[in-house]
Amino acid sequence: MKRIPYYVIIKILIIFLLACVPTPDTDVVVQKDTAHMLEMAKSNKENDLLLADSLGIPKGKYTFSTSAVEDRLTISVNAEVHVPNTTEMPIYRVRKARFSQELLNQVVTFFFKDEVIYDMSLPNESTYNGKLNQEGLYYHLDLINRTSSELKAGLSYKAISAWASATDEALLQNDSDSISFLSYQEGKGFNYFGTAGCRADYNSDSFQKAKDYCDSFFLELGLDSDYSFGFASQILGSSSYRLFYTHKVNGIDTFISTEHLDVSDRAGYSIPWGYETIMFAADRDGINEMHWYNPITVNETVMESTSLLSFREVVTRFESMVKIKYSVTTSDYGGTTGTMDVTIDEIHLCLMRIREQNAKDASGLLIPVWVFYGNSKLIESDGTVSYNIRDGHSYSIQEDPYPVIIINAIDGSVVDFREGY
Repeated sequence: MKRIPYYVIIKILIIFLLACVPTPDTDVVVQKDTAHMLEMAKSNKENDLLLADSLGIPKGKYTFSTSAVEDRLTISVNAEVHVPNTTEMPIYRVRKARFSQELLNQVVTFFFKDEVIYDMSLPNESTYNGKLNQEGLYYHLDLINRTSSELKAGLSYKAISAWASATDEALLQNDSDSISFLSYQEGKGFNYFGTAGCRADYNSDSFQKAKDYCDSFFLELGLDSDYSFGFASQILGSSSYRLFYTHKVNGIDTFISTEHLDVSDRAGYSIPWGYETIMFAADRDGINEMHWYNPITVNETVMESTSLLSFREVVTRFESMVKIKYSVTTSDYGGTTGTMDVTIDEIHLCLMRIREQNAKDASGLLIPVWVFYGNSKLIESDGTVSYNIRDGHSYSIQEDPYPVIIINAIDGSVVDFREGY
């Protein structure tokens, strides 16, 4: 991943504030104020229409295209619109959750079955005794199905690692140690999460078999009603797929994160702790890797029903703001001749965690947002190609869909997912 210097980010902000951009027909710049947003969210809804009907979601795909910066920027939208099959969108207060020892042992059983398992944190190749290893406020797990001599002989292996808070005190900390993660990996020598990808063919037999394996993971853990498939990419040069899953809260999808945010990297973003991220690498023969970061749990319901902008109001803001945002990116990073293409192929109304003002621990609000998922490609003046550029970061290969822009479904403000508001 390529980092963009801090002074360039400042330059973008200056350009954004001072650039001569045509004034939109409607006011699309909305100040961010959590208290005001919650006041706006109070609903007087008196009908029981499904959201697709009450918000005026069009039949078929939403399409839109435009260009800017002397046609060096093109924006193309041909997107399925995904809306929860419900009548209301709530707001919840959530906090960090932790992987219990019971759940971790279920995961061990799922992947290792009856194999002999060695605990790498213990001496003399001790076998796993079913108990987590605790270090202060945190516990960890490091398991493998091979001895050191078998690994030296080059035999393939399976391994599980986990790191989680052992106490409520640790759980509520906002620091890099308080991250919770659970990972499974088969040692096949392939970089499943650092290789270019393209959208998967969901109708193919190989994809359906890969998805069935991932679905069975949550089914065997008894979590199939809490987690479901989001979207997937096929990994180029292989028969494997990257599949991303979403945490469902009372049947409503949450934001699908395709990258794990490490709060220790304060130069890149300042969200207190990373979004819940669940991603698999799988093929028709089984799961090759699994990574699960930052689980959450609901503390309380703040509002059972919220007042939402209509879909037409949302896309009016989108059409204005996406053009402004990426015109600045094209001008600054593309030089005088560089070009940029932005494509969007999925739009989701879902719940996303934002920072809550004055919160002193690891808690936040799940609010309704519209996420416009897609990709961007920038060809700089010198021919350098970058993908999915945003917020001072870019990638040298195209991997998975990312949030091109996120709009608060209540007040229409643009949500910065790296800042968490």
